[in-house]
Amino acid sequence: MFACAGTLLAIASAAPAESVAEVAAGVLARVRDEAAWKPLAEKWEGQKFDGEPIINFAFAAEHYDDGRIKAVLRAKNAVLSSDDTVWAWGVTVVMYDREGEPEGEMVAESCLFDRKTQTGYSAGRVAANLNQTRIAGVDCYWSLKDSFIRMLSEAEINTAGNPVKKERKQ
Repeated sequence: MFACAGTLLAIASAAPAESVAEVAAGVLARVRDEAAWKPLAEKWEGQKFDGEPIINFAFAAEHYDDGRIKAVLRAKNAVLSSDDTVWAWGVTVVMYDREGEPEGEMVAESCLFDRKTQTGYSAGRVAANLNQTRIAGVDCYWSLKDSFIRMLSEAEINTAGNPVKKERKQ
């Protein structure tokens, strides 16, 4: 079930030039690789961070090759550590298409986001909507660069169509 959740999200967001088989093969390889997400989960459990607390934190977490914003991470509370990780609580990540229109979003109770690798670990309840597919669960590993999410427990998938609220980025 976990592989399905990650595979569906990655395939739903794949570029048209990529075949479903190519995307699925890459995603399944990462799903089985605990080395990708385990360090973030362990770091989260340790809860050791430096830096000052930031209220209503927001930053462009990923860009398209042409410089346009692809994803924005917002958090009610955050700490930006000296090792380039973001510790955040009350998190929303909005993903945009090339025209600047929202195409998906992920809402999480908390996350640890590594700005260098563009990967994150979210502890607690998580829900993601992309291309009318909703994935929800508890605890997850995610990658903005790869458009990939792996629910670690209580994974649910809904493909009945959950439209994303159309709201321009600011």
